[in-house]
Amino acid sequence: MIRNETGTNGEGTRKSLVVELTQLRRGRGLSLAALAQRGTLLVALQDWNRLLGRTESVTAALDLLRALLVDLGTGAKAHSLRNALAVPEPAADSSTPATWPGRDPGYLTARRRQLAEALKLHPDTIENYENEAIEELAIKILEGPADARPAELPAPARLGITVFVGGTYVDLTDHRRAVADAIDGSMTDHGVVVTTVGARVEEPEHPATEAVDACAVFIGIFGHTFGVPSQYPTRSVAMAEYDYARATGKRVLVYLADESLPVPHDIVPSDELREHQADFRDELRRRHPARLFTSPADLAFRVTVDLARVVGEMNAPAPAQAYAVFDSDLEGVRDLIDAGNSSSRVQVQGFLGFLAESFQPLFTIDRSSYGTHPLLREAGKRLGDMLPEFSLSAEDGVISRAGVRHVILRTETVVQLLRLLLPDRVDLLENAAQKIGAGAASDLVEFVLRGGRFVPIGPKAFVALWNYWDRTGGWGTYTLDSVTDDAWKITVGRSFLRSADPAEAPALAAFWRGYIKGFLNESLPQISALMMNLPEQQRAAQLTMPASAHVSTVEHEGVSGEEDSFFVTFDRGSFFTALRALIVSSYHRDRREYSEAVTRAREAFHSGRLAGPVEFGDVVNELRLEERYPAAMAALETFVTPVNDGDLAADCFFVANLIIQKIRQIREE
Repeated sequence: MIRNETGTNGEGTRKSLVVELTQLRRGRGLSLAALAQRGTLLVALQDWNRLLGRTESVTAALDLLRALLVDLGTGAKAHSLRNALAVPEPAADSSTPATWPGRDPGYLTARRRQLAEALKLHPDTIENYENEAIEELAIKILEGPADARPAELPAPARLGITVFVGGTYVDLTDHRRAVADAIDGSMTDHGVVVTTVGARVEEPEHPATEAVDACAVFIGIFGHTFGVPSQYPTRSVAMAEYDYARATGKRVLVYLADESLPVPHDIVPSDELREHQADFRDELRRRHPARLFTSPADLAFRVTVDLARVVGEMNAPAPAQAYAVFDSDLEGVRDLIDAGNSSSRVQVQGFLGFLAESFQPLFTIDRSSYGTHPLLREAGKRLGDMLPEFSLSAEDGVISRAGVRHVILRTETVVQLLRLLLPDRVDLLENAAQKIGAGAASDLVEFVLRGGRFVPIGPKAFVALWNYWDRTGGWGTYTLDSVTDDAWKITVGRSFLRSADPAEAPALAAFWRGYIKGFLNESLPQISALMMNLPEQQRAAQLTMPASAHVSTVEHEGVSGEEDSFFVTFDRGSFFTALRALIVSSYHRDRREYSEAVTRAREAFHSGRLAGPVEFGDVVNELRLEERYPAAMAALETFVTPVNDGDLAADCFFVANLIIQKIRQIREE
């Protein structure tokens, strides 16, 4: 029997196979890309090929599925299912090739209608035949090849992962308990066995290195308290466990308590320890896509989402797909963000195919013109307009989109919250907005671009995606009106921060200035790093996205009707060169080309020195970098060929990035 079964006698797996075979009928039929998205079916077919001594590739699985469809026989049920999947009928003899009747298989409704006419049956009868054949095929696939099945197969292993939960303890006991409950509950419910090692009930006095050795994933949850010092005065036990996990190559997930979370009243750390912890949190922000949490439930949600993604990556049956480029029409990206809409769009396409076939007796509509014929184009537009602009999934009080939790608030509630910062602190509002923008951008890059392996072709495509992403919150619409190498003009339409009081408008515009600056400064460097995954020729020929950018200023140009215009200028020079070098260093480090990664970090290091010699020296002295990272500082200061060492590359990148970001922060203040 095929592995990954759930329920009695594989009933859960059989149901999953039925669902996924049913999904394959959509669109233009069976294809390599469609099969690659059906996890249970793909694994079952790969297991079948493995038992027969064949390759376990997706292509081999597709060939096997086609063969199994042919083996169903020549009856009406088998014929109906092959027709639904656009798989050619077997030839009457070996000398006659099997071909699909016509140049284009069209859509499911059209294929079903054609077969119904040929067999003189109702289309509903054909659909019933398809469903019966799917049930039979699912059982056949589940049973596996009879001639290759061993007498006793070992019990199938469920997806599993071993984790260690580290970080600060006394200030986050409720949060850690919520994470433990979520791991034991929701992950198990989804067929993933999580083994937690090194569980603790009190603050540890020594680093749990043996437990870290035993784990595959280190989950670091860090608050604002320092905890128990380790053998190094500036590093706590929690920090030492993190250092050890990183040094031994563990997968690291980092979560930071939001600034709004208070430290328990009975914990009063010294100023020195508080400063050490703040420095460490800054270190984590620059080294990892650290997630901020505001409550135990929020943290538990973030951990389970990330852990599910990590389990999927570690148990992936095939290598990750290459990065794809998207334009301002957001082709492909919209379905990734709003998976709930994809089936509806498929139904629209299927209906258009049915509509075209219905008009055949009146006038000829070639299948190749379905997308361009005026009547069908207008019908598609009107049907598409009926679909929601975006979809949110809600479960047990948690609303999410593309794996990111959302909270819907009344506009007046948000405005009132912002007004608390307005009276004499416009600068405070702008700084808060920068953090909000950076957080939104981090989610977009992590869950959509990096998660979906997409890269925008240019600034307009990027702003179109940004607009589509933020419309979830009803903030308004964004358009990019003009683009140069040094500046963009962005228009915010129908902003939720419009006030009847003219005196309040400039202060509210401060929110948008900060939000735009924070969003762009967080997203553009990360997108530049993703661009490195594309072939050099494609980057040169297709992309007009800036290789890297850092926002210098955002100015509110004025109001026109319901639109606010903002003029964004970008930095160039040594600071720009430093950011680009950091991006290239990160790319080479991901490819384990550590020597080249150190060389590029060195380029960023010296560009930072040129960008601000005085600030550079102050940052190095203030953070005691010579003392904390002697090997990295020595490698960055010299020009000899560096060794190919992963830890050295990581530390060199961290030090160079820390200096660049600190200089940027000093200048912005």
